Amino acid sequence: DVFPTSNTTYSVTVTDVNSCEGTGSVVVNVNPLPTASAGTNQSICIGQSATITATGGGTYRWDGGSTQVSRTVSPTTTTKYFVTVTSAQRCEDSASVTVSVKPVPNVTLSPFTDVCINVPSFSLTGGSPSGGTYSGNGVASNQFSPANAGLGTHIITYTYTNANNCSSTAQQNITVHSSPNVTFSNPPDLCVDARPLALSTGSPSGGIYSGSGVTSGIFYPAIAGSSSHTLKYVFSSSNGCKDSANATVKVNPLPKVILSPVNPLCDNSASIQLQANISGGLFTGN
Repeated sequence: DVFPTSNTTYSVTVTDVNSCEGTGSVVVNVNPLPTASAGTNQSICIGQSATITATGGGTYRWDGGSTQVSRTVSPTTTTKYFVTVTSAQRCEDSASVTVSVKPVPNVTLSPFTDVCINVPSFSLTGGSPSGGTYSGNGVASNQFSPANAGLGTHIITYTYTNANNCSSTAQQNITVHSSPNVTFSNPPDLCVDARPLALSTGSPSGGIYSGSGVTSGIFYPAIAGSSSHTLKYVFSSSNGCKDSANATVKVNPLPKVILSPVNPLCDNSASIQLQANISGGLFTGN
């Protein structure tokens, strides 16, 4: 057996029984081995795929039977893949590549309660592990704006990325309900000694009145006192959403009337003009 490392010529001399000699030779050509490569090692997260590519030869044969230059793999655990590279001279070399698989985080998101469209923006919570980000219609900087999202049901997505740079998500729905259109027109001006007024100008009907001098939907001018008072009307709809409106009621003080003194008169005295400190009133009496 010969094991040349380069092209080599081998000669042989043959002598027969008659002492006659003959010579011959053979050339053994040594073809270079291909330099096989399966590419650089890769890391992926569970659920992802990696494309591995071989180089260095004419044909390729991966473990598993693929004869393509590249193959896409989706291992669930760290796996080593092997490829055999064959040159045009049918020389072979092999190589391997490792695809490491990193765990993804276990992400959960608690259900959201329904909200009303007139509720101010609020911070979203309930995602676990903490430190992730929320996204979806009406979401900005992890804040949810019902007004921006609009009426209806919206999908909120919570995404968390762990130290291995692997991400996972969880989703929940949030429903935005309409709020009632509430109005409250101003009650008439009242005198401080006026009778209590049953408030009725809030719409839709069935809400609750509150404010200075208000008890069970009745406004008491004497209790409120002389001034302008802001009253509030709150109405809650069947979906649990509510809104309010304000109105102003003015309570006027009683005028302080002073009659000018009248000197004693005789039966035959001429008529006199009665006078008071406030004009426009009505004098009565015998």
